Amino acid sequence: MSIDLYLYLRFYTNEWSLCRKEGRICDGYRCSECAYFTAHKECAESPPEIESPSHPKHPLKLLRSEDYFFKPCDCCREYTSEVAYHCSVCDFWADVYCARNPPTLSFLSLTTHEHILTLLPIKISFTCNACGMDGYWSPYACLQCYFVIHIQCIDLPRIININRHDHRISRMYCLDPEDPDPVCGVCRRPIDRRYGAYSCHSCPQYAVHSRCATLENVWDGNELYWKPEEVEDVEPFKVIAHNVIEHFSHKQHHLRFMEDGYGCEASIRCKACIRPINSSSLYSCMKCDFFLHERCANLPLKKRHMVFGQQLFLHANPAPYLWSWCYVCEQFSDGFKYITSDNGFTIDAQCSSIREPFDIECHHHPLYYTSSETGRCKACAKLKMYVLRCVEDGCEYALCFGCVGLPSTVKHDCDDHPLVLCYGEKQERGKYWCDICEEKTDPNLWFYICNHCGLTLHVGCVLGEDLAYFEPGSLIPRPLNSGGEEAYEVVANKGSQRPLCYNCSRRCMSSVALKKRDGTGRYLCSYKCYSVFG
Repeated sequence: MSIDLYLYLRFYTNEWSLCRKEGRICDGYRCSECAYFTAHKECAESPPEIESPSHPKHPLKLLRSEDYFFKPCDCCREYTSEVAYHCSVCDFWADVYCARNPPTLSFLSLTTHEHILTLLPIKISFTCNACGMDGYWSPYACLQCYFVIHIQCIDLPRIININRHDHRISRMYCLDPEDPDPVCGVCRRPIDRRYGAYSCHSCPQYAVHSRCATLENVWDGNELYWKPEEVEDVEPFKVIAHNVIEHFSHKQHHLRFMEDGYGCEASIRCKACIRPINSSSLYSCMKCDFFLHERCANLPLKKRHMVFGQQLFLHANPAPYLWSWCYVCEQFSDGFKYITSDNGFTIDAQCSSIREPFDIECHHHPLYYTSSETGRCKACAKLKMYVLRCVEDGCEYALCFGCVGLPSTVKHDCDDHPLVLCYGEKQERGKYWCDICEEKTDPNLWFYICNHCGLTLHVGCVLGEDLAYFEPGSLIPRPLNSGGEEAYEVVANKGSQRPLCYNCSRRCMSSVALKKRDGTGRYLCSYKCYSVFG
């Protein structure tokens, strides 16, 4: 094989290695011009032609990437990389690793099947008993009971946790025929009970396709077969007395439960989600201005979320500088957040509390998170990576997590009455104008309205655009080129005379603004202006 690589001894091959298999410390080659490309020694020295038990009928020839488009390997179904082996007679493809490490011709594994399984290295159409999906090459088969399985389905885990369900689920090779027609808890499509799937012993009607359950963003990768199930203590507070608790985020004082927060001022916000308290039930500190919605006070210390495969851990913000970016709704917030254990992705308290099926009064079908494919949000018309979708055939209704989390009623200084979230008008009955920014309001999108006065207001003007979930009093630091840092304070924008933004020279129209803490009286109208202001 002709390739411009240089031999190195005992180094770690990265994910861009020639065979794209998991990196390991070994002898290998590395490109002198591109440090990213590496190759195991045995991969780089692959012979131009081999005979493999995975395809015994004809020899396999080594091809470079310029000779073909990337093809799925007929052994592991992963796409081949820079080089691959090919049989032109049968159009059989094998990546370098699978060609050198052919599957076992026969084996017995009681965790997979009770009889010996034999490799059939031929082109044959079949339906895998483990995942219910079609296959076309080299299955393992049990001729005694007509059991066939993909090579890649042999090592499916037996017991796992997924982010769509609170209990463990177990691998089954067929579902109970007496149960009603099962629907996958991930993709929301029907499950053929004749084939393998995962089901919950505690919830007999819950099932998931084998392939859906083991997706990277659904399963955390841990096999739980040998691990006893333990009940974790995830309670966020201790009960001190009737309607009195000690919350983990505010241990210095006790919180008292209140049935109705209707009397709270518009400026009072929940410390967890930074949304206004409004008329929601809440917990109020008995000694200071600390408030939590009842639902936010009950957020568990550990949980799983439909977007992440890993477990999430709840963090409160003990200092005014600890703001974060929510990976799901794409909003900044200085409230509570959940953080993944491995890569540090964050999700804010509001998004973490959204569960499926999600019901909303403006749509007659429930919404689900089915995939990470981008979608157009019906509420804001923006293309978003994470959306909740309607799964009914022909219905393309979708909402992003940011719009799903909008409060249904809010208070604002522009009006004495509560403002109600309007889910758009089907027909435009004249021009709508926002009474805050005095610009047009699109009646097809969501906006706030006063049912008493007839005011129509942009969602961003009412809540504050990209500063919507910063609490007044929070500090946002800015590093200086000369060393040190300067700070901006989030302040309520209540005055009759709106300040000018120092960056864009427009009036600060949102409910909050950023004020420089140096006595100069300079303001920034948004986080966008803060990020570009030099």
